[in-house]
Amino acid sequence: MSKTISEVIACLVVIYLTAGQSCQLSTVTLYKTTQLPNTFSNTHTAATHLPSASHNVKTGTLPSPGIRVDSFLPVIFSRKVAFSVRKATEPLQADTRIHFRDVLANVGGSWNPESSEFLAPYDGKYFFIFHAIGGRTSDFTMALMKNGKFEVTAYGTLTAFKHGSNSAVLELKREDKVSLKLQQGAIYEHSGNETYTTFTGFLVF
Repeated sequence: MSKTISEVIACLVVIYLTAGQSCQLSTVTLYKTTQLPNTFSNTHTAATHLPSASHNVKTGTLPSPGIRVDSFLPVIFSRKVAFSVRKATEPLQADTRIHFRDVLANVGGSWNPESSEFLAPYDGKYFFIFHAIGGRTSDFTMALMKNGKFEVTAYGTLTAFKHGSNSAVLELKREDKVSLKLQQGAIYEHSGNETYTTFTGFLVF
């Protein structure tokens, strides 16, 4: 009489326990599976697809009946890319790329602190947000740049220390470059440890 895989596994567990075999537990990654018929034929035995007694038993969710144990393949996890930088350095007047003193996060290593730009490691949609404040006697216009061309701008009005910020989702190709450029006016940055200029981005999908 044919048996389902779950029944076969249950029988093997009983055999392991009664035979005094020890089971070594370990972490199991996620798997995708290939569907097969629910039962084994007389010529297709369970032993063909189940671990031998010498194999370690691993923890995790057992496959449902009709799933081949030997067809599991690792699932590729999503790629992680993110950066966040702060505190603009001199020069703080147009026309120049904004450079940053501090790197708060650089997941994936795609932010280049030397050139002060982000280099996309993969094709995809990326989210960016930036913020700055104007100088004592100047307004400013700051642009989010993609490969040397502006995408969106932030404007701080002429009244002293007014804020300006903007954000966007950009579709990038691998090795596209993204940076900030002070197009007009001047921005203010604290001489101590306080921070007013920030730039953050990450891969969405």
